[in-house]
Amino acid sequence: MFSKTIIAAVLLVVASTTLADPVPPRGSCLEPCFPADHVCGTGQILVPPADGGDCFSCCAGTPPTPRPTNPLVVCSLVCFPPDHVCPPGQRLLGAGDCFNCCTGGPQV
Repeated sequence: MFSKTIIAAVLLVVASTTLADPVPPRGSCLEPCFPADHVCGTGQILVPPADGGDCFSCCAGTPPTPRPTNPLVVCSLVCFPPDHVCPPGQRLLGAGDCFNCCTGGPQV
């Protein structure tokens, strides 16, 4: 009787591990080296390397909020830090720790 209880407990642990949610936790990243113009999958954002190199990662997350409501403003789906310097003709928009380089709309 005792061995059946142990076997049932082991099977329950294995089943719960197997059926666990396969979605990676928020903030987790894919390790491959993507170019800066890579388009990540749904629910992911392109994150630049911390060392300033050329290897970008796709990480679980959402684009920064608030998003521009002006349809003439186009932003990349890359999470930059608040001190990032955008290329000429683009400005940094976002909030928290996720900012985008955006083009279009009135320049401020």
